[in-house]
Amino acid sequence: MRAVPLMANAVQLLRSHTQENHLDHPEQFDKPLFHNARHERLTRSGIRYILHKYVVLA
Repeated sequence: MRAVPLMANAVQLLRSHTQENHLDHPEQFDKPLFHNARHERLTRSGIRYILHKYVVLA
């Protein structure tokens, strides 16, 4: 587990995301906040891939 300080904008976006995806219910707490195309936990390499893709586009 990691503790990361969040700005108010990020908190609101995360709250909206959890509500829209029904992740704010206790029975969903073991599900990942972000997932890959196979609906599995997003890994570090998956995040690196996504970031690299958008860096190249920029």
